[in-house]
Order: sequence, then C-alpha cells, then structure tokens
Amino acid sequence: MHSLNEVASLLLKAARGAGLPLSHAEDLAALTPWLSDTATLLAVTTALETHAEPLEIMARNGTTRLTGHPLITPMTALDLVLAGEGPVLIPPPEPAILAAALARAETLLNKQIPVECPPSGTLLHAPTDSPPTTTPTPQGPVHLPPDLLARLDALGARTYVPASDASRFAGAGAGLTDND
Repeated sequence: MHSLNEVASLLLKAARGAGLPLSHAEDLAALTPWLSDTATLLAVTTALETHAEPLEIMARNGTTRLTGHPLITPMTALDLVLAGEGPVLIPPPEPAILAAALARAETLLNKQIPVECPPSGTLLHAPTDSPPTTTPTPQGPVHLPPDLLARLDALGARTYVPASDASRFAGAGAGLTDND
C-alpha cells in the first residue's frame, strides 16, 4: 500500500522521465487523488510510455484548439478556460485524465465546468455558478501492483544522472564528508 503523497511523487518523477515539462508533471501529480485506482494509473502510465507529442495551441473563430499529449491537453484546456480563453476544444483525451482534471478544478472552484462532446473532440466552457457535478476528493492508501510500480519507477529512473567521476566532481551524489 502507498499513500497518496507517495503515488503523487512517483507520478511526478515518471512524468519528468517521460519528458513532460515540470509544470505539466506537477499538474499530473496534483490529480493523484482522482487517479488512484489501478486501471486509471495503468492508463496514465501507458500514456506516459507511448506519447511524446508537443502541445500546440491555435485560436480560430472564437474557439481555442489544443492538440498534443493526451495527458497535457485536458489540464491546459482547463487552465485556458479558467483564464477566460474559452471555449477550448481538445481531441478526445484519455477519459480518466479529463474526469480527474475536471473533478479537481470543480472541487477547487466549487463551480461546474460545462463540457460538450462534439464529433471533433471535447469542448470545455467557462465555469458556471452551478454546484460541481463531481464527487469529493478520494482519500486513503493506494494499492499499486508490483508491475505498475516497476513501470513508474523505470520512467522515473530516466531522470537520474549517471554515476561518473565528472558528475561526482560537479556535486552529484553523497560525498565522503556527508554525514546526514
């Protein structure tokens, strides 16, 4: 069993190892309470392992369109909507990520964020004063199967600096005089 904080740290390191920018990796880690079931964490891990598309933002006819990594577009779309740049259209995202991002945003704002699903993707609108439609933040320990934990650790290990005399000379690792 792992705490939500441990899982968030694993997701942050895995996202950085997969090449996501720090801000997007932090956004993903912040969604941990809503991503804590095994099936959702498996989908997120698979997306981290298989996708590397950069984020592209285009504005046309009063609608902002996003394309790119399926873990980044829902969170960026919400940021744009909350900043008044909506409506925002994204390609069909990983459903669990969109649901988690919406749940987190609605919980923080205590407002509903309307969503439409036209054939071209998912359209997010500015928040309304209606109460949120999402459930409260889940709590408690998370069970990570050993194979999923190994996959997340492998992605996180991509951030490690290789051990060498040059890296140690530059300050990497614990030195002989470190006693903490």
